[in-house]
Amino acid sequence: MLDYKIPEFITDIQKTIPEDEIYFGNDEEKEDNIFGVEDEAHITIVYGLENDIKFEDLKDHLFPINDYKTILVDVSMFDNPKFDVLKVAAKCPVAAKSNKAIMDNFDVHTDYKDFNPHMTIAYLKKGFGEKYKKDILNKIDTIKPYGFNYSYSIDGEDKNEYHT
Repeated sequence: MLDYKIPEFITDIQKTIPEDEIYFGNDEEKEDNIFGVEDEAHITIVYGLENDIKFEDLKDHLFPINDYKTILVDVSMFDNPKFDVLKVAAKCPVAAKSNKAIMDNFDVHTDYKDFNPHMTIAYLKKGFGEKYKKDILNKIDTIKPYGFNYSYSIDGEDKNEYHT
């Protein structure tokens, strides 16, 4: 993943969402804090790599962090049977190149083979995402990540490595 400082317009949107519209998940999901309002701005380059892949194995397919300039273009949503995912679409040609290179060179286990870079704003209860959509943002935001966040699991325990 590419880690970013949360853009102000995202926190502004998050502040307008009433708590009774937010999807927090079932009891186990609430405990893991995987839903609700997103508090870590990131764009996933690839999801579903094998756990034995190390960050060092990916370096040849990554560019210097400053090359990942990203333009945020609109607020939209992913439809899910249980909830709506409110997100902002992102344009980052370098991230698309890294995605393709990693997908071409490693086994990836995911149902989502198409690269749709985005930042999640919040997980909303079914039917509430539509009212927050905007085709074009008032101001085009260009942002730069501050680092790579490589997430994996060992014996069921989630791990994160941060690289700049």
